[in-house]
Formats: sequence, C-alpha cells, structure tokens
Amino acid sequence: MRRRHRVVVEWDEEGYFVAHVPELHAHTQAQSFEELLQRLQEAIAVSLEEEKAEVVGLEGELEIEAA
Repeated sequence: MRRRHRVVVEWDEEGYFVAHVPELHAHTQAQSFEELLQRLQEAIAVSLEEEKAEVVGLEGELEIEAA
C-alpha cells in the first residue's frame, strides 16, 4: 500500500536546500535540488525502516515560496 507524506522544502541563508518530512521526523539538506531528492529518499527510507516499509519513489507537487 502506498502512503503519501508531506515534504517541506526551504532555501536557507547559507545557500542550501533543506527538506523535512514532519510526519516521519526525517530531514536532510543539499546544495543542489537533485542531490536533495536523493538524500530525501534515503532519509525517508531510514525513517520507514522501523515500520518495514519501502520507498518506491518520490512524486507529487512541490511548492516553492520566494521573497
């Protein structure tokens, strides 16, 4: 069964993308968005490991706010 989790992505003052999944208490950061997606998938997998769940892919919407 597939589950969906909300991912919050922010840009910090040091130039990093920072992402966290509030429901899973998973978080990561990277200098490029592509690297962030890879690290995010790894962080989610670690968080789900205790539940014996598997990450099958990242898909969905991304909302970016700019000032």
